[in-house]
Amino acid sequence: MAETLSDVPLPVHEKLRDALLRSPNMEGSQGALADAETALETISDPHERVLIRHVLAQYHSMRGEFDLAHNLLDLAELDCKGNGHLGDLNSYLRASVLHRESRFEPARNLLKPLVENVSAKDDVEFAARIHTLYAGILDSLGQIEESEEEFHIAIELREKIGDPRGLAVVYYNFAESCLRRDEDDVALEFFIRANGIEKSLEDIAGLAQSACHIAILLARKEERDNALRYADEAKELADRSGMPMMIAHVMGNRSALFKILGDQDAHEKSLKDALDYLTMHPIDAMMGPLLGSLGNLFLTQGRFDEAETNLQRALSMAQTDGYVYNEGFWLFCLGKLRYERGEYADAFIYLTKSIELLRSVKAHVYTMEAIQVLANVHARMQSNVEAFETLAEWTRTYLDEHRSDLEQRLRSVKALRMRELKEKEEEIYRLRNVELSQALDKLHHTNTELRDLAAEKDEFMAIAAHDLRNPLGDSRGMLQTIIGHYDVLDKSDVLSLCYDLLTLTMRMSNTVHAFLEVSRTDRRGTGLVIQPVDLTLLVERALERHTIRARSKSISASIRIRKPSLWATGDASVIDAIMDNLVTNSLKYSPSGSTITLEVDEDAEGPILRVFDNGPGVAKENRHLLFTKYATMGVKPTGGEETLGLGLYLAQRMATRMGARITYEERPVGGASFVLHLLS
Repeated sequence: MAETLSDVPLPVHEKLRDALLRSPNMEGSQGALADAETALETISDPHERVLIRHVLAQYHSMRGEFDLAHNLLDLAELDCKGNGHLGDLNSYLRASVLHRESRFEPARNLLKPLVENVSAKDDVEFAARIHTLYAGILDSLGQIEESEEEFHIAIELREKIGDPRGLAVVYYNFAESCLRRDEDDVALEFFIRANGIEKSLEDIAGLAQSACHIAILLARKEERDNALRYADEAKELADRSGMPMMIAHVMGNRSALFKILGDQDAHEKSLKDALDYLTMHPIDAMMGPLLGSLGNLFLTQGRFDEAETNLQRALSMAQTDGYVYNEGFWLFCLGKLRYERGEYADAFIYLTKSIELLRSVKAHVYTMEAIQVLANVHARMQSNVEAFETLAEWTRTYLDEHRSDLEQRLRSVKALRMRELKEKEEEIYRLRNVELSQALDKLHHTNTELRDLAAEKDEFMAIAAHDLRNPLGDSRGMLQTIIGHYDVLDKSDVLSLCYDLLTLTMRMSNTVHAFLEVSRTDRRGTGLVIQPVDLTLLVERALERHTIRARSKSISASIRIRKPSLWATGDASVIDAIMDNLVTNSLKYSPSGSTITLEVDEDAEGPILRVFDNGPGVAKENRHLLFTKYATMGVKPTGGEETLGLGLYLAQRMATRMGARITYEERPVGGASFVLHLLS
């Protein structure tokens, strides 16, 4: 006889969660739904009934059956009366359903009081869920700076409690945010992180979503075979889940993949197949983007009337949902359509509005394309001066925005430290009567941190001024070229200069990101989860995360287990981060055709992880600089990668916080060898 929910000594809602959300399939889902209906009729405990309905609401939300989800939450709310925590959880889940529906404003309004009132001190896990969802909602509304801060808070809380499933969710959402801002490399890194966690948890729904995004990003990197492999995996997982919203999501992303790969016939067929599927399973949140994509395809084919119809429908849906990114992009497409038709006055209106919206969500590539079309509109309207002034003005504004972003990020670091200081002072006040001595020690530590912050801020500003001076100077020169020679430059010259400016600003953005990473490692160190860790599993995961990059440089990466079944004591997420730094360092300096090895071993002091390669190694006269900030070893990366000299410094810093250390070994056959010494 098949096992039913009542045969399992787990709470019904937990068994339901496994069957419907974590590993869904059509056959198992039907049995679980029947058991849930029976349970709701027989269970008298209102708390358990609420939790069962919460799982069912999430299930129907994932299927795009939003009315059913809201009805279940209405019934759950009746059983929540008198239980504040269950009431908050019900509000959180309703905001989640609204977000999935693309009803962003109502979702934000419902969730904002929870963000303000729920304390991470009382319930870290729930606070992490709230900040994760709130970050995604703010990002969809185009509030980029606020959403970034919420994402960082969510990641820190997830890391603090060692919640891999929650980390996968926040990594995925953060990657989607980066994708909309054209930060493809960061997006790919976080999608792969999420995918790795989901694979270890056998999370079918999560795997399907992350795999289809990885496929698109690999296609942009012209890794066709890998892209198609991930796309096929996503389709198989979505079909197995039997969830209409998941299937439609994967179908839509598959059409985008074919567009990137240049297969226009497959692109059009996939779009139409996805729209046909949505006629059988109506989901407005999925319909709008697909209609817009089909309209954009018709636009490229010169089928203007069909393009107009689909783009206007997509625009209307995006405006209703308050989805700023999509609204800006569909306005851009309609502006191009008006330009192609020769309707320049209308094109000007559409493009001006699209540029305003796309800039607000930092979609820089599409903003640049819209600026280029707007310049063409000016030119066709016999306004050449306005055309070049439009490009020059936007470029100046773009640089100002990046400078402002740098200042804002530095202020955010200081504000976060001040918040931490305030929390510590509140804790000291609470304990002053019973633990006065300990409270004074904490106050001394807090003052030291504040002094360090002031010194670090000065150092950051000095380094930022040094590292950004040259690209800012180059940018100024390019702007002067555009402004001073607009009457002799043709459009291709202007576009080339603008792309060079974009490259420079991305370089400046990478510099700022590295500075902030130093600060974030300080905060991570206060919430370590020290426990036994399987070293073989950790190196296998590290190899998997870096296989694609190794192949792209024709480098072989392998594992050597000298001590099987070896365990150590430490924080698995921190060890992962250290291994990522060491492997990335080896890949950066190893030549094509060489080998990198990840080794599990044990020495007289305890367990070790070793990463060694056939690269140039580190000269003896430079080894004293290892693990210092901004160190350069006189060796250039083999793939032209940019380096700030922070990787090994960060790795040693993280290792020290959990009682470990990293050393460098000289290899008789040449190459570099770094050893992570861990506690038994």
